[in-house]
Amino acid sequence: MCDSRYRHRVVIHDVVSFYVLAFVAPQYVTRMRSCSYGMRWICDYAAADCFVQRSTTIRDGASRMEVDGRFKRIIASLRHATLACGSRDTGLTAARIISWSAARCVAFRFIRRHFCPQFQPGTCHQLQSLLFDTCDDKALAHVANASTLTAVGIHGRITNVSLIHIGGLARLTTLDLSGCKLITHAGLSHIGGLARLTSLNVTWCILISDAGLSHIGRLRRLTSLNVSSCRLISDAGLAYIIGLTRLTSLNLDGCVLISDTGLSHVGRLVRLASVNLKDCDRISIAALLHVGRLTRLTSLNLDGCASITDNGLSYVGGLTNLSSLNLRCCRLISNAALFRITGLTNLASLNLNWCNLISDMGLSYVGRLTNLTSLNLDGCACITDTGVSHVGRLTRLISLNLMSCVRITDASLAPINRLPSLTSINLGLCARITDAGLASLHRVGLEIRR
Repeated sequence: MCDSRYRHRVVIHDVVSFYVLAFVAPQYVTRMRSCSYGMRWICDYAAADCFVQRSTTIRDGASRMEVDGRFKRIIASLRHATLACGSRDTGLTAARIISWSAARCVAFRFIRRHFCPQFQPGTCHQLQSLLFDTCDDKALAHVANASTLTAVGIHGRITNVSLIHIGGLARLTTLDLSGCKLITHAGLSHIGGLARLTSLNVTWCILISDAGLSHIGRLRRLTSLNVSSCRLISDAGLAYIIGLTRLTSLNLDGCVLISDTGLSHVGRLVRLASVNLKDCDRISIAALLHVGRLTRLTSLNLDGCASITDNGLSYVGGLTNLSSLNLRCCRLISNAALFRITGLTNLASLNLNWCNLISDMGLSYVGRLTNLTSLNLDGCACITDTGVSHVGRLTRLISLNLMSCVRITDASLAPINRLPSLTSINLGLCARITDAGLASLHRVGLEIRR
């Protein structure tokens, strides 16, 4: 007997095999995925023994029409459908899948533009999620008719025309336009009226400028905004989002025109829990003064902010809710900076990759951060065995990266071996670590990278 409490995945490499599964055990099929590599079908179903050696032939006496009818009923029961292609041989096109599954399906995903239909939702009265991995304006011509949609993701060569249609989706809460490089601020004017929108991602929409943020500033329910790699955005643009008082996540990764002035606007968004300033290399100590007002921050990424100094980290040291801090390539910070953050007792992840001025004394301060589970010291070439002995006090550490710490020797491995929770360690380019030393580290569950 098949036990519905257990779920399994079966991979079927041709359409006929999927027809057979649909015919033999239709009650167990709940989700299907097709892709263009050899018409490979993936189905989730209950209990693998329900489908025993029946994937190559259709049961005797079953006509093709009968199998087609049964298959249609299976598709009609789907709640999620991922369509990478249609079958030219069987007539199983994306359009037919949509029409068959319209009654119950809540999520569609389309992959590969040449099989992506001109989406016509028709009777998709329960459709909530729609994702186009690659598409153009034609595919979205009728998307406004899917009035039940709450989440839309589009990655392709769409223009401002598509945003006119998306602007009519009154229930939309999540919109992902990442990689849509033809969208401009004029297009964003059409989505400024989406009053329920809580999450917006415009990563790599490289034509969006400060004028685009003026339209985004109208979305007063936004809690998450990602404008990563929108390199035309400057301090003036950030002034438009100070009214987004519900924001909890802000990603400004790669917005290279932003300076301390722009961060003065960000400092007014007091609900922020996550801020990404990666590669915003114009910010300095004054910017961290504004960041230091965000007392709810749990995650702060300063990767590549090369002008950050020890004094700037004194403002970060007051953010006691921080659980993740990334200081990668902040090459001006030294041991004094680590002393200033010893009060971050909730810190679980600390990245000091290529902070070349940090030495053993700095690690003595890191040793006080006893809740750390991840520590990256890649490229900290001044660290010796003495410094690693302080790391041995971090009993909750799960991941440790010592790559390119060229001064450490086998003596460092003894305190590391006493870390009870450690599951991953990187010792790449540590030339003084010998095979004999590595042999002392080997234990069940520990992954060693060399």
